[in-house]
Amino acid sequence: MVMENDQPFGGKIVVVLGDFCQTCPVVRGGTRAQVIDASIKSSPLWELFTIYRLTIPIRNAEDPEFAHFVNTIGDGAGPQVPLTLLEHVHNSDDLLNFVYPDDILPDVQACLQRAILALTHVQVDAYNKNVLQRIDGEPKIYLAADTMKEAEDVGLVQPDSVLDYVARHTPSGFPHHTLEIKTNAIFRLLRNFSVDLGLVKNVRVVVVHAGTRLITVRIVRGSF
Repeated sequence: MVMENDQPFGGKIVVVLGDFCQTCPVVRGGTRAQVIDASIKSSPLWELFTIYRLTIPIRNAEDPEFAHFVNTIGDGAGPQVPLTLLEHVHNSDDLLNFVYPDDILPDVQACLQRAILALTHVQVDAYNKNVLQRIDGEPKIYLAADTMKEAEDVGLVQPDSVLDYVARHTPSGFPHHTLEIKTNAIFRLLRNFSVDLGLVKNVRVVVVHAGTRLITVRIVRGSF
């Protein structure tokens, strides 16, 4: 043993971070019991941890009311909203025209008050592509620079055939090989870029300019 003792983690302090309101561990074809058994809470080491709850919102700091609403739902509460009075549509075109009509798309604040909830990533991609085509702006397509880390580590030549297949057939859980950006369109950041500037995960921005290596955005918050 490295630390030459029988203490958990060798007596070292270990800090882990997670959110139990997020997706449960995925056990392909597993039962509910197997999924629970794969959770860290089922580990015999779990009772050795001291739990500290983070209470200051960062991702939704500009909207504390919404942050509290999301936390309430995650804790098993939340309002019961009846859906019987909602209008119904029967195809994607009618849905998009209802949620994002032509007079709404140019209005950033109006768009922020609307959303389409979809069950699959395929649906999300189709809706996003349709809406993006209707926005008046300059498009820009970016391609990923794919490499296989394992090949670089051992000094092998990159397997171009494998990388080309991945670029054409996106594996489950992987981002697409191409990313289309359009000026005047609203996007949501998927990672932290600058906490000081407010460019953090889940913040919505409007693309002002899309260059070859630099994308200029304007943060959408408050009165825009």
